[in-house]
Amino acid sequence: MMQNQDKRKRTARKEEKCPLSARLGALLDVPADLICGGCYLEMRGQGELSLQGCRRIAVYTPEEIVLRLRNGSVHLSGKRLTCLSYHAGKITVRGWITEIAFRGTEEGM
Repeated sequence: MMQNQDKRKRTARKEEKCPLSARLGALLDVPADLICGGCYLEMRGQGELSLQGCRRIAVYTPEEIVLRLRNGSVHLSGKRLTCLSYHAGKITVRGWITEIAFRGTEEGM
């Protein structure tokens, strides 16, 4: 009987625990994914996209942009795609974005 109560208390404590990345993210007002090397994507309509966590630009044409991430890539398709800015892992793309595809490992996305 006593063992079951101890086990339930330990399980409840584990469920209450929050990962360090989530706590740091909340404290710093930053998405937890970014702290672990992930990416954060934000769209404004269909004409502008900002992404944090970009390692490099692999493909750059007016119809396609491929961005390398830590564990994969993001493929953007559209028309008149242009890179407005790229600095310190944050990129802003403008144009008519018709498709966004994530490729790579599941844990990186």
